[in-house]
Amino acid sequence: MVTRDFTSAAIQTLAGLDRDQFPIAAAFISPDEDGTKYLFIFSGLVDLLGPRAAYSRLQNVLRGVSGGVPLQLIRLLSGRRPEVNALRATISVPVGSSIHFRNSNMNGIFFEDMTLLRTPPL
Repeated sequence: MVTRDFTSAAIQTLAGLDRDQFPIAAAFISPDEDGTKYLFIFSGLVDLLGPRAAYSRLQNVLRGVSGGVPLQLIRLLSGRRPEVNALRATISVPVGSSIHFRNSNMNGIFFEDMTLLRTPPL
């Protein structure tokens, strides 16, 4: 289960990215098999610049965000992944909010444990 502290740090991270106009298509927190929590950020920058350049830009922005999620706990993914479309068609989460889901199927994509922080506009 995702803790409130990690969720608060993730929301703070997204706010810092917003201030720097880092494009975010969707974002959520999910643990891996051993329980380590990760912030998944889906961004068109990955598609535009490639993963390495997008991570470099992310790293530069994170230097100005205090109390956020460290880079090693962030997974930056393409804004064109099927998860983004599944979330877009299912739910809308206001900026600064979060919704927790367990064992949920959204438009054919299964999410075992997820705290949704950002969805693309409907």
